[in-house]
Amino acid sequence: MGNLGGPGQSLFRFINEASNNLLDYFNLLLIQNGFNMNTQEWILLSHIIEHPGKNQKWYGDNILKDKTTTMRLVDTLEKKRLIERVADGTDRRHNLLYSTEEGKHLIEQTIPFINDAFQSIFSDIETDQLIATMNVLKEVIGRLSLFTK
Repeated sequence: MGNLGGPGQSLFRFINEASNNLLDYFNLLLIQNGFNMNTQEWILLSHIIEHPGKNQKWYGDNILKDKTTTMRLVDTLEKKRLIERVADGTDRRHNLLYSTEEGKHLIEQTIPFINDAFQSIFSDIETDQLIATMNVLKEVIGRLSLFTK
């Protein structure tokens, strides 16, 4: 199996570094192109657009953020008038989240930059390698979920 956990060469380090670098790169792209949001806000907003009308907990679970971080992101997006909260008609303790037209427009504007970024990042990597990597990561996630949920 090799040394998957040793200092400097661990699988965990590579996954963590790739994730952090990708988030940093997308933050840089958003800033350089004049978009008033960071990557975490972009991820949440795109989820709200893709799955409108869910409660804050649902979105937090789906973007893998804790309750406090999700609340901060929701508050920020609402202040920027990119989303709106609507009282849940069946449970007044919850608000359902929807994108505003401004939020939808902002995401539409970012898509070309995000697509170009993915193209440049993965351009020299064979498709079968990417698929194999995703399949391995899905398997790892599935196995770990047995211990963490």
